[in-house]
Amino acid sequence: MGKINFGRVLLGGLVAGLLLNIGEWVLNGIVLPSNTGVLKEVRVPEPAQNSCCRRAAPFVLGIVMVLLGPPSGHGLARSKRDHRQPVSLG
Repeated sequence: MGKINFGRVLLGGLVAGLLLNIGEWVLNGIVLPSNTGVLKEVRVPEPAQNSCCRRAAPFVLGIVMVLLGPPSGHGLARSKRDHRQPVSLG
């Protein structure tokens, strides 16, 4: 295996974290805003909206996902032996 380019890992992780943040904003702000009444009925406290951890966690998760994810092209590509002609059964 080659060396890991940590600059690319960091950049890819930040992009993945940004996409996670946008997805969370769409889900919690647009798609499911009506569920807050149900949470108040069962006395669940509202999460902090501007919490540092709430905004930083998706970026950390994105960096970890990119770092631990499978390298592109390795292990997923077929070998030359796998490209044989299929056998006709009929």
